[in-house]
Amino acid sequence: MENDRKRAVSTIYCLRMKLMDELYGSMLHEIMGELQVLGPSTIKIVGGFFSLVSLPLELKLLLRSMSAMYSFRTFTFVVFFIIPFCSYTQFQIGAHPSDIEWQQIDNNQVKVIYPKGQDQKAARIANLIAYMAEEQLASIGLRTKKIDLILQTNQVLSNGYAALSPYRTEFFGTPPQSNQFLGSIDWLDALTIHEYRHALQYTNANRGITRFFNILQGQNGWAVVMNLSVPDWFFEGDATMTETVLTNNGRGRTPSFFKEQRALFQNNRYYSYPKARNGSFKDLVPDHYRLGYTMMKYARNEFNPNIWANVLADAGRYRSLIYPFSGALKRHTGLKTPALYRASYGALEAQWNKQKASLNLSPTEAITSKPLRVVTNYSWPNFSIDSSIVYLKSSFQKTPAIYQLKDGRSEEVTTVGISTQQFLSEQNGHLAWTELRTDPRWANRSYSVIMTYDLTSMTKKELTHNTKFFSPEFSNSMEQIVAVEVTDNLQVSLQIIDAGTGKTQRIIKNELNDFISFPKWTADDQAIIYLAKRNSQLAFFRYNFSTDNSEQLTEWTNNVIGGFNLNESTLIYSGGHSGIDNLYAFELDKPKEVRQLTSVSIGAYTPDISMDGKAVIFSEFTDMGHQLSRLTEDNYLGRPTNIQAAETQKSFGIQLSDTEQNILESIPEKTYESKAYNSLFRGMKLHSWSFGGETSFTALSLQFQNILNDVQAELFSSYNINEESISFGGRLSLARWYTPINLSTNVVERSTILLTPVDTFQVESFSERRISAGLSLPLRYIRGNYFTNINLATNYVHRFNTNFAGDDNRKDNFGSIETTFSISNIRRRARQNVLPRFGQIFQAAYRYGLRDDNTQKVNLAASLFFPGLHRNHGIRIDGAFQRELLNNTYQFSDAFFYARGYTYPSGNDQASRIAFNYQLPLLYPDWGFAGLVYFKRVRANLFFDLGHLQVFDFDFGITQKSTGIELLLDNNYFNVLPITLGLRYAYKLDPRNGEDRSDFGVFFITDF
Repeated sequence: MENDRKRAVSTIYCLRMKLMDELYGSMLHEIMGELQVLGPSTIKIVGGFFSLVSLPLELKLLLRSMSAMYSFRTFTFVVFFIIPFCSYTQFQIGAHPSDIEWQQIDNNQVKVIYPKGQDQKAARIANLIAYMAEEQLASIGLRTKKIDLILQTNQVLSNGYAALSPYRTEFFGTPPQSNQFLGSIDWLDALTIHEYRHALQYTNANRGITRFFNILQGQNGWAVVMNLSVPDWFFEGDATMTETVLTNNGRGRTPSFFKEQRALFQNNRYYSYPKARNGSFKDLVPDHYRLGYTMMKYARNEFNPNIWANVLADAGRYRSLIYPFSGALKRHTGLKTPALYRASYGALEAQWNKQKASLNLSPTEAITSKPLRVVTNYSWPNFSIDSSIVYLKSSFQKTPAIYQLKDGRSEEVTTVGISTQQFLSEQNGHLAWTELRTDPRWANRSYSVIMTYDLTSMTKKELTHNTKFFSPEFSNSMEQIVAVEVTDNLQVSLQIIDAGTGKTQRIIKNELNDFISFPKWTADDQAIIYLAKRNSQLAFFRYNFSTDNSEQLTEWTNNVIGGFNLNESTLIYSGGHSGIDNLYAFELDKPKEVRQLTSVSIGAYTPDISMDGKAVIFSEFTDMGHQLSRLTEDNYLGRPTNIQAAETQKSFGIQLSDTEQNILESIPEKTYESKAYNSLFRGMKLHSWSFGGETSFTALSLQFQNILNDVQAELFSSYNINEESISFGGRLSLARWYTPINLSTNVVERSTILLTPVDTFQVESFSERRISAGLSLPLRYIRGNYFTNINLATNYVHRFNTNFAGDDNRKDNFGSIETTFSISNIRRRARQNVLPRFGQIFQAAYRYGLRDDNTQKVNLAASLFFPGLHRNHGIRIDGAFQRELLNNTYQFSDAFFYARGYTYPSGNDQASRIAFNYQLPLLYPDWGFAGLVYFKRVRANLFFDLGHLQVFDFDFGITQKSTGIELLLDNNYFNVLPITLGLRYAYKLDPRNGEDRSDFGVFFITDF
């Protein structure tokens, strides 16, 4: 149930999509980030003034204010102008497949919108939310607000988020295969508790100054001001705590949730609060879920389980104007945020040191050595043919790939594409895993396909297409594969698949719709062993082909159980029975006699056992990531295991309030009348009204969106104080169908440069009213390691031009066809890669005026990405071309990016540019100042630009050549905003007209 949206959601949490970080690592961030065409928004400062390239004015003004102190004046200025930018961070419009038949049920707390056939699950969600709203408010606050909830069932991502602008929550209904990261809670129950807690956080933070900006700017104001005052670790730590105290499991009672911090403590690695809050490009830092849970648990245990409701209320009010959350914490606990961080982690370390002192650790043998500099993960090891070991490997510098270790030498076998979760199985030299695929048009429809690899023939194959399969495993005969399928109706089954064709041969029934994980063939291929989840408990089952029935092997438990493997007689698995994830085993003919095999200090995962049972290999966690270890039969503990319920284990001790208990068995079973939900404008909401501007003008924007996000609308108006004129407009996007429809109108003041008939330049000012209508075709693919975007858009634009300077009676009305096309193919990046190691971007725009004077404009741009000399270095080559004749009586707007270091020319008929960039990281400071700015990485970009401008009528050309260096500082501002500060020195190789050869500039790049 986690995420790190970075890179998917690193924008001030206008959308809170950070539920699956632990499960997916950076995968969700990559999906959200790389799907955007590279070429981030940039602001340039020349001579102390901002030159806007592609960002809205509101963010320009925000950045101008960042040099000021964090006073009320600065705070108001920052918030006032960042709020409108939030509307730019929404997810893709029209992402739901148009063939879904939506239904709805309703109560006083939630409206659940869901695909037809999911009535029972929707009712469970509605009843659970109603129960939480009535019985579980003391620890967060008594304020509630009815929320719209969308249940998606077409995704293979296991995720969920709560959001503002508009206020809603969305659930992705497919559960994750592994229970080790999230606990044994049923998936939709866990989602409901977690995400509704976010909704309660939002409503109870909406007080005082937060409420003022909500009234002033709508939900954008609510979101921004709330997230500037309340840290992300509170939101996720509190929601994770709620999962834990309202159930018998939850992440707070899963050992793997704490493995990073255990590893750091045991290696004497201690981080400052700013580093713990902002993360790192070089070091393993536990995320904000773990940070928040640890601090919240300490405060509730030391003071009061309900103390955080008061802290949240005061932070939302901004009772302390400077550092409002820390001030609220000091008021109620006597500790400011850094002091609470030190106290909570000091107590946790003392507890774990005491626990470690009582352990008799297993003498494990390291198969892979722990790296000294780069965090590296080795996982899913499998004994293979020729006594080799195959496994997955990834690092902060390299994306995942399969490796084979043989005779002490490790070699890469093949790369592994983007997946919803890592998995690898091996059988007699045949490998199987799954990869993510997406519907090209509908972003909320995705697939999980089976990939296979033959180590002997070295052939890779995509075995299935447009499927939702998980955890594939070859049979011993190599003729079949068993896999878990989760349908769009959320029905779970085991499927037997032809290993050659990918066609389903047999579906194994699952009448109770237990959730199934990690099926394995027995040695004789006569049965399938699998892990089942029912009513938030886990047990092993065996399906026998001969009887066509499943039998339960182990008792139900709410202790977490992760990956497992088996040989002819023994099953071995990773489990949290002791408060630390260790390896456990039982004989298939004596499944009730579970024995513990290992005693490790941090955690043991994804084991495999040799065919003779004399050795096990597994992934053991360290402060530098997962490493591979081996344990031989002589060192098996082999002691019987007394499986203790997670909620009774003292190592997870949490102080509960009088009302906190396992609520999952207390939820009322109220039935609801289901109604169709299919109107295009149904759920349309005015969610934000943004007001902003600067000394020369003010602007107002009204923003609308329906709940399914297939209709968006905006009305906007601005007043130019200097010219005493009003500009206004509106836009409407309808994206329920395969081809979205876009309508817009606006009035703007224009000023262009023309070449007159007597060969002189003339500045022409006029008013322009535009009305446009068009179609677009946005296509997005994820395949292998690549994100591919294709977008084609055509608009008819009619212009009404009046109020020409010096000629009030002149009118120039005409229509134009404006077509844009873009395609990008970008390889995903590892954490430290500064640029994609391979990729291509191409963009084209053609505008043609339907008039007699051949008014037209052509823009072409392309970027190519290549690897540099080191794995974290990157090469980017940019090319651009623009053509628009100066003697055209109408000039389209100019957005060409000229050679760096040169002032923009007054006019040209044709411009071209090629730029060479070599980028590399220099250092990782991991240092911050007073919560205002945190420096994560410093990069250098060496560049050479070559541009050429032509004016045809004068037979005149200008060459622009420059070289130089850019220093890029990847910073977090206010612990929330990821903005890169750029310092540029450009040296002009061909200066003209007495220009200085040197040029210095400052610019900003945003990733959101």
